Amino acid sequence: MSFGTYARRVRDHSLPYGRRINALAGCVERYRPIGYLATFGYLEQIAGAFRREEAALLRALDALLASRDRRLVELAAYAERQREAKRLGQRIPRKNELNANSPACWYGDARRAAMYTVGFLIQNQGRVAKADADVLQLASICLETEGTSPQQSTSS
Repeated sequence: MSFGTYARRVRDHSLPYGRRINALAGCVERYRPIGYLATFGYLEQIAGAFRREEAALLRALDALLASRDRRLVELAAYAERQREAKRLGQRIPRKNELNANSPACWYGDARRAAMYTVGFLIQNQGRVAKADADVLQLASICLETEGTSPQQSTSS
């Protein structure tokens, strides 16, 4: 199922609450800018105890949607820059340009999310999958660029 389908299920009051939380997990599976576990932890930090509170569940979904929407805007801008570069015969991405198809940070409050992620990964080194080492690198990039996206910091 798609992100949107899962998001609609999170908001569907006719579903049992546990299924709505599982639907949020489906959203996070499809969009996890700071890793699956870290994204869940961060959502709980900013939205509250969404596993028990209806309002917190909806805040968590809204926060995830806001980040995803900002990312989609950035992807559209990246695609436009790539089309323009192709038109000018400059198709090869520059070395300092990150691939916009891989999330670079939490879109929105990137600095706060990066700080949370670094702490999360340090506390959970034994539990977190090896793939989340990439997330730590992305969090470090966000910290180095003071919470701006890498594309913004290299093009300024």
